[in-house]
Amino acid sequence: MTGGSQRFPVPIALAALMVVFGALTPPLARAQSAEALLRQGIALSKRGDLPRALAAFTQAIELNPKDAVLYTNRGLVRYLQGDLPGALADQNRAIELNPQLPQAHANRGSIRLAMGDVDGAIGDHTAAIKLQPKYEDAYNNRALALYAKGDLDGALADLNQALKLNSFYPEAYVNRAFVLVMKGKLNEALGDSNRAITMRPKMAEAYRIRALAFGRGGRLQEALADLNKAISLNPRFAQAYLDRGVLKLQIQDPKGGLQDLRRGVELVPALSQSAAPWIEKAQQQITSPAK
Repeated sequence: MTGGSQRFPVPIALAALMVVFGALTPPLARAQSAEALLRQGIALSKRGDLPRALAAFTQAIELNPKDAVLYTNRGLVRYLQGDLPGALADQNRAIELNPQLPQAHANRGSIRLAMGDVDGAIGDHTAAIKLQPKYEDAYNNRALALYAKGDLDGALADLNQALKLNSFYPEAYVNRAFVLVMKGKLNEALGDSNRAITMRPKMAEAYRIRALAFGRGGRLQEALADLNKAISLNPRFAQAYLDRGVLKLQIQDPKGGLQDLRRGVELVPALSQSAAPWIEKAQQQITSPAK
C-alpha cells in the first residue's frame, strides 16, 4: 500500500483513500520504532487484518504523536472498518499537523462523501489537486462527489483528466463508463468498460457497469451474462444482485428476480429503500403473471 491507493468506482463504493508513507519526526529512537509499526500496519492492511493494523498505527501514534502520515493511515483503517467519525477525526488531525499533505485532504474528502457531505468532499479534493496538480486519484475521487451532486459534465471532465494523467487506470474507466451510461452514450460506455476488463479481468464492477450499458441498449441477455460474471467474481456484490433482480423482471423471471432483490438487501440493508418498489413489482408479477 505504500504510496498507492485503494480506488472504488462510483456506483460501487464511495471514494478512495490513499495510504502514504512519509518522513517521521524526531526523536530518532522513537521515530524508528514508529516507522517499524507504520510498516507493520501497512502490511497488515494489505492482508485485510484491519484490527491488528489499527493497533499498529495506534501504537505508532503513541510513539510519535506529531506525524500526520500515521493519522492518515489509521484513518484509512477506520474508514474500512466503517468508523467514519473516527476516520474523519484522524484526517482532521493529519491536516492540522501537516496542511500540505495532499493525501490527507483527499482522504478527508472521501470520508466526507461517505458521510453525505458532498460539498465538503469537493472542497477537499480540490485542495488536494491544488497541492498536487497531477494527482489522478484526487480527480477520480472528485468526480465521485461531482456525480453525487448531479454534475455529470464536471464528473466526466475530472475522469478525462484522471485518465490523461494515468491511462492505465481501470477504476477511472469504470467510473467514466458509468457517467457515459447516465448521459446515454452507450457505445462509449461499452468501450470504457471493455478497456477496464482488459486491464483487470477479475474486476466485478467493470462487468456490472458493462451490464448497465448492455441493458440500456436492449441487449438483455448480454447484460445478464455480465451480471452473472460480476456475482461469480464477488458473491457479496449487493448492487449486482439488485441489478440482476431488476433485469430478471424484464425477462419475465419474477421468482428469480425476487430472490436476487432479497439477497441484495440481505447483504446491504441500506439498499432496502431502493429495492422496495422492485420487490413489490416482482411479487405482483408472481401473483398475477402476464399472459
